[in-house]
Amino acid sequence: MLGFKATAMTALSNCTILIPTHNRPGYLSRCVRWFSDFGCPIVIADSSASPSCGGLQSDKITHVHCPGGFEVYPRKLQLAMRQVSTPLVAMCADDDFIAEEGLKASVSFLESNSDYAFSQGYAYLYQTFGHRIALWPMVYPYHDNVSERWIERVVNAKSTVYYGVNRTSVLRNAVDFVAEQDFAEIIEGFAGFVDTAITMHVARAGKFKRCAVPFAFREYSVNVNAVGRRFGTIVSRNTPDFYRNLLASLIGDDHDPDVRQQLLRLFAADYAGQITFDLAASVSRKARLQKLPPSLLQNAEYLFRIFAAAKLYSKPEYREFLKAISTADYRRFKSFVTESGSAI
Repeated sequence: MLGFKATAMTALSNCTILIPTHNRPGYLSRCVRWFSDFGCPIVIADSSASPSCGGLQSDKITHVHCPGGFEVYPRKLQLAMRQVSTPLVAMCADDDFIAEEGLKASVSFLESNSDYAFSQGYAYLYQTFGHRIALWPMVYPYHDNVSERWIERVVNAKSTVYYGVNRTSVLRNAVDFVAEQDFAEIIEGFAGFVDTAITMHVARAGKFKRCAVPFAFREYSVNVNAVGRRFGTIVSRNTPDFYRNLLASLIGDDHDPDVRQQLLRLFAADYAGQITFDLAASVSRKARLQKLPPSLLQNAEYLFRIFAAAKLYSKPEYREFLKAISTADYRRFKSFVTESGSAI
């Protein structure tokens, strides 16, 4: 049985942690253990063939099982969101982490600012090398999104709202929209459409805030590339149907013709960006070093990550990200992901 700290309840009991997972019980177990002291309700959206909570049980944990492949992703999120009873919700992938102090800052901000729909803090990528870890800022050029006009917020919503704190009612409506769409012909390339729909719906509902505090530690996977199949969406009826439905959903009762034109231009740019991303993937520099022995290859990659991270931290806009290294959240996170503390 998990023990949840009573002292954390007052700060975070209004926010549910939603964990999407698929066939990774080790990662899921580690993720649930990470959040076990936060005082948050946890909802697991599990599409695994065999349901699992990693052997962990608590009255704070709700497990939603919706077996299948990527095609059930919107449906499992929809079912999971129906189990969320708190006013705020934060999604966290099963291999990622949210810093407790960052979560508290975002929750507190949203509770005090009703015109905001989303909040997050500083986001990082990490990669482990045995007992060593490289941590570097996620490069998102846009964060705060504070226009009073909803169309300007939607146009300026350049960063995803997937892994931050959302208002439950807003995210539930966005997920319901996605779950109602037909992606049957483009299932291998629909991830970008899901992200677009959810982010734009949240921007339609309210402003975005990035708090000046470490928030997300997201794992960098050397096995993940661009989707690579999005070009197949060009000839599918699912694509124009999706954007047509998204247009109607966002416009609602706003009949300003200029708003319609702005959305149409935005959709064209969004789709072109998705296709370009898939077709412009470059060969990894790591591929040039594959002939090295494994130990030397790991050391070379570690040094490259540290060098690249140092270049980012040296930039004025990312110097504040260095504060993560001195936090208790980072020390606990490091013990979870290095070999001695990992359950994977």
